[in-house]
Amino acid sequence: MISKNTAKMVSHRQVNISAFEERDELAEFEWQRFRVEKICSILRTIPNKEVGADLGCLNGMATALYAATGIKELHAFDISKISLDAVRAKGFKGFYWDADGEQCPMPNNTYDLLIAGEIIEHLVDTDHFAEEARHILKPGGHLILSTPNLASWYNRFRLLRGLVPRCYPGPSSTICKDQLIDNNHIRVNVVSEWIHFLQSHEFELQAVHGTSHLQGLEGSWRTRLIKFIDRLACHRPTLSTNVILVVRKALSVAVST
Repeated sequence: MISKNTAKMVSHRQVNISAFEERDELAEFEWQRFRVEKICSILRTIPNKEVGADLGCLNGMATALYAATGIKELHAFDISKISLDAVRAKGFKGFYWDADGEQCPMPNNTYDLLIAGEIIEHLVDTDHFAEEARHILKPGGHLILSTPNLASWYNRFRLLRGLVPRCYPGPSSTICKDQLIDNNHIRVNVVSEWIHFLQSHEFELQAVHGTSHLQGLEGSWRTRLIKFIDRLACHRPTLSTNVILVVRKALSVAVST
């Protein structure tokens, strides 16, 4: 008999798969481009990147840019067969992994780095994901994780107007009134909470960067003004619309005496 929690996870996972499979590949990437380019600049500063993994690879357009930063072998993971077919067609090894509860199919200490771009906010069991990520990373390996920032400058203004923060989960996985709600999300929070979460899972914080998902907008002078303010906010991650956290698995575990 399937438990209620398991049923909810299965239902939410299927909603996510359907939503992403229906999105236009090029249009979806344009919304990601600003963040992907920022992650690429971070990757170029990491010296040891023999083997890496792009978790939640979608169509693989971002995967190709990550690989071009000098990662010698880059694997791609997703839960969508369509996404895996697309990334394999681009020449990458694609692996199925439902990170929301399943064990990663790779052995412990496999990867020098993991890229988790806009995936953790979709998960029910974030603790399981963090533990699996730590297991498959080599000692000293890096996890680069990006996610929406609940306390962004834009969301603060929306709350003052009595509006739901952009990218915040809706009242259900299928129903919402405000189009800026994201029914596919579950976990959206502030920078300090994500830092505490990752440190609680024995990751060492290396850096926090601000980034954006508003730079793909097009429109009037008002839209251009929002994008300008948003780029400025990227210099202060606690105010940026999205945040990138760079953490590292400890080289060794301290032994108490």
